[in-house]
Amino acid sequence: MKLINDTLKINGKWAHKRLMAFVSFHSMLLYVFTPTLYPTFEVKEFVVIGFLGFAGACLGIDLQQQIKINSDNNINTTTVVNNEQIG
Repeated sequence: MKLINDTLKINGKWAHKRLMAFVSFHSMLLYVFTPTLYPTFEVKEFVVIGFLGFAGACLGIDLQQQIKINSDNNINTTTVVNNEQIG
């Protein structure tokens, strides 16, 4: 599961914001495609926008923290610091 290890883990530990973005995006996909199984189910657009907005916000905050860490260290190479962990 190289994809999961590369995207959701930093130095072998789960990244909290990345995991929340991953779950939010896939929950939105399940919500959008629910009417294929239950035709009477009504999809609300504000729920879809909320899921996408939350996923985008999590990724944006994570990216902003990484940029801040790299600029504080004044290092030209990418230094990954996982300051949020699950478990």
